[in-house]
Amino acid sequence: LAKNSLNGAIPTQFGAFTLMTSFFWTDSMSLTGAIPTQLGSLTGFTGQFYVGINNISSTIPTELGNFENILHDFSLARLKLTGTLPTQLGRMSELTSAFRMYSNKISAMIPTQIGNLVKVNS
Repeated sequence: LAKNSLNGAIPTQFGAFTLMTSFFWTDSMSLTGAIPTQLGSLTGFTGQFYVGINNISSTIPTELGNFENILHDFSLARLKLTGTLPTQLGRMSELTSAFRMYSNKISAMIPTQIGNLVKVNS
């Protein structure tokens, strides 16, 4: 879906795509609203999750911590996210490629559980 002229909210129905394992890219669009908590239902997801460069302004759903098997590239960069970094994201211990959260409005300390992401190389 990346780099299209789609706008509006990310459909909650994407959370029903439980067989999706490889790519979830919605970068460089005009998406607004919140990141749906239903995306946490993609528990078998192992690929790249990239929701960057949009107008999404919400907190980070704790349900995204259900991506325990994600291997490559978890990015919520260049959004307008607020609040704190959920401790549940520390469950993504198999992540190796990248954990990107830059250019947001996240406050507070980085939770110690993020230290469980010991395989991340960038």
